[in-house]
Amino acid sequence: MQTRAIIFDFFGVICSNPAPSWFLRHFPADEAKRLQESYCSLSDSGAVSEKEWFTNLGSLVAKTGAEVRDEFTRSLEINDEVVRFMKKLKPSYKLGLCSNTMGTYLRPILQQYALTELFDVLIISNECGLVKPDPRIFRLALKKLSVRSE
Repeated sequence: MQTRAIIFDFFGVICSNPAPSWFLRHFPADEAKRLQESYCSLSDSGAVSEKEWFTNLGSLVAKTGAEVRDEFTRSLEINDEVVRFMKKLKPSYKLGLCSNTMGTYLRPILQQYALTELFDVLIISNECGLVKPDPRIFRLALKKLSVRSE
């Protein structure tokens, strides 16, 4: 069996995940975890827009949505080692991105760091209405990459 495609996650793999540290900066650990799970599930599923999500977070900490968005964006760190690895893989494999997030937030980041062209397929949870670990999101990625799970 030959590997034909590799699917990457974005936050926590290619890029730091700003959500956990943001919630921990503003709330005690147990509350931070609960709030992160609750709020991120809304944005990941597409139940709220990016603007609504950041505005809602801002209301929790007496900041504007734009201020919270800026905090998230400033804390992003691209893992250059992973990006170099992906560039080595690109000539031989189809590369997919499967991420639980908002497309309106992720796509500009991918463009800013010249990462969009690395991927043959982008599967973003709030755009497709499926959230990891739901197996259907992975099946969608495989279908769009035109590969079988074997």
